[in-house]
Amino acid sequence: VQTEPEPEEGRHTPHIWLVGATRGRPVQLTNGKKGETAPRWSPDGRSIAFISDRGEEGPQVWVISALGGEARRVTSLEGRPVGLEWAPDGKSLAVIVTAPESAEAKKRKKEKDDALIHESDLRSDHLHLVDVATGKARQVTSGTETVQSLSWSPSGKEVAVA
Repeated sequence: VQTEPEPEEGRHTPHIWLVGATRGRPVQLTNGKKGETAPRWSPDGRSIAFISDRGEEGPQVWVISALGGEARRVTSLEGRPVGLEWAPDGKSLAVIVTAPESAEAKKRKKEKDDALIHESDLRSDHLHLVDVATGKARQVTSGTETVQSLSWSPSGKEVAVA
């Protein structure tokens, strides 16, 4: 990911570039208005999954061909994807998703009641498994524990989380 300065917006927008490991000119692969993060190569090297906010649903997981072209949205998750990894077979993705804001928190924000109550506004990050072909997602973890990182087993039958 390489960032592009946008002085009028007061930010840098990250985009995905392909860079030869030994040499060659970098080639820009994405150019979404709000940028892209967390690029991950598919196991077969044909696609790259990434997180981007390209619509009304907020950030979601997208996949683009390594040859370029239009990206395809894979998820319609509630909450914000913050990390992802391909399954070894390339058929699914493990995605870490920050739980959506509670109705109570949304109400307080709307009413500009921004006082924080210690540990009451915490949102956990949970593991979701997503079928890349259909976009169907299944939440695997729940509760107050939060997932910070993940790694698939070589067989693809288990995911280690921390």
